[in-house]
Amino acid sequence: MTVRGDPSSRVAVATATAVDAVVYAAAVTGAVTAAAFALTVLTGGDLVRVKTLLFVAGWALVSYGTFRLWPRSPADVEPDNRSPVQTGRIQRTVESVPPLRWFDAAVVAKRQLSQAGKLFLGGVGALLVSLLLEVAGGVG
Repeated sequence: MTVRGDPSSRVAVATATAVDAVVYAAAVTGAVTAAAFALTVLTGGDLVRVKTLLFVAGWALVSYGTFRLWPRSPADVEPDNRSPVQTGRIQRTVESVPPLRWFDAAVVAKRQLSQAGKLFLGGVGALLVSLLLEVAGGVG
């Protein structure tokens, strides 16, 4: 999984990959948090319900991402057989906002995490928001 070329291009690709994953995970975390707040307001709940919904949604995303990351056959592990990352609605939105739009699109597309990996990170983000509500916010 090495990227051939000069070290500065490898750093640029690694930076673009990390920024892509973090921004995607932040978008998923924000969407899940907004949905949890909206559902809580609609059902007349309190912050405990928000925290619980975030906890459940976070574990659901982590589980789904893990399931999708699991290789189906030994051929899936080979680096030459990587399927290209499909561009969904969330990915297109993430690519259109800063800081990702400041990167060259070819550099970003060169080495992206899979959508399942990004969903996994989004689930971890939702779990962190749930933990933050409990620990820092004092939500029981």
